[in-house]
Amino acid sequence: MVRSGWSCATCALVLATLVACGGSAKKTETEKRLETIQMERKSDRLLEQGKGYLALGDFNRAEQYLAVALENGAPVKTTMPLLLKACVLGERYRIAIDYAESYLRSHPDDADLRYVLGTIYSAVGDNPRAAENLLMVVKVRPDYADARFALGVAYRDARQLGDADLQFREYLRLQPRGPHAAEAHSSVFEEVPQPTNTFTGDGPREIRDGGSSIPTPLFSAPSSGPIDAGAAPIPKGKR
Repeated sequence: MVRSGWSCATCALVLATLVACGGSAKKTETEKRLETIQMERKSDRLLEQGKGYLALGDFNRAEQYLAVALENGAPVKTTMPLLLKACVLGERYRIAIDYAESYLRSHPDDADLRYVLGTIYSAVGDNPRAAENLLMVVKVRPDYADARFALGVAYRDARQLGDADLQFREYLRLQPRGPHAAEAHSSVFEEVPQPTNTFTGDGPREIRDGGSSIPTPLFSAPSSGPIDAGAAPIPKGKR
């Protein structure tokens, strides 16, 4: 004889199963939250360890911890400048460039990081890429005085003296008593030469590559920017 309908025992079993499944779903959601919290705590610990090694001057280990901190969800805005600083102070300029380029592909409007990238390119003697990035910075932030100065140096190193003169004059207009004012004054001409290609704000333009014995700007972000890499200049031509 086949029974129609469910017995009380069957109903109880189904209800118990549903309750268990619901509890399991809630547990999974809680576990996910706990995993997120643990991940955040892990990234915080890695970030603090990276900062500690950076302060101790162990730049290679600082880079390793900061890179792993980023992979584990550390705040990019806080961690990326420290990572670039560790690479530069450890004279790992090409690795710093790789980190910055990768970051800027997904954050193209970060003018502070692009300024830093431009100064690194200038430091390794890649004047075309330095000018390209620094021009992108002054296009979106024309009053970015340090970017104007760094752009002037990139042009000066490439022997495009008219373009360099314009950027140094613009820097002096923005910061007549700024930290680079003395060098900017010494780099301008009494009689302004005709620039080879005046920047109009329309975007990057070509720059002729060239060598120069004139030192590149110090690797340090503006006072309002994210990085202070110290007072030591980057040796010219480091790769």
